[in-house]
Amino acid sequence: MRLLGSSIVIVLALVGAGFLVMMFHGSQLESEAPQYLSEAIPAIAAKWDPNELLKRGSPELLKVASEDQVRELFEKFSPLGAFVRYDGATGGAGWNYANGVTTVTGSYVATATFENGQAVFTVELVKRNDQWTISSFQIKGTWKRKKEPQGT
Repeated sequence: MRLLGSSIVIVLALVGAGFLVMMFHGSQLESEAPQYLSEAIPAIAAKWDPNELLKRGSPELLKVASEDQVRELFEKFSPLGAFVRYDGATGGAGWNYANGVTTVTGSYVATATFENGQAVFTVELVKRNDQWTISSFQIKGTWKRKKEPQGT
């Protein structure tokens, strides 16, 4: 009976320790991923340079997005005008452990203001070898139409 009680105490201690480790790493992820985005999105959107996205791309993103495809996408958002400011992101990061492999991912919606409107970025991140990369990048934007000169 004493052995059973000791085993239960050990198991509870291990579960508690695991929970504390998860809490620490979870809070670390919750600060790392938004910090990464706060640097990545302004760098990408400042000049709509495809290379700024591709150099931050995960292998999954690089398999499906060529430089020409990204350039074509970015050209659609040129009417937004000059980048003004990054307005932040909402979302979260976490990890999954399956088949002996831990995968760290984040899912965020970020906004930025431009001289002619605003863009909303839906971004999926993955962390491997202590490095965040972008695995999915989508943009929606709204901008003011240029006024046509009025005839007299």
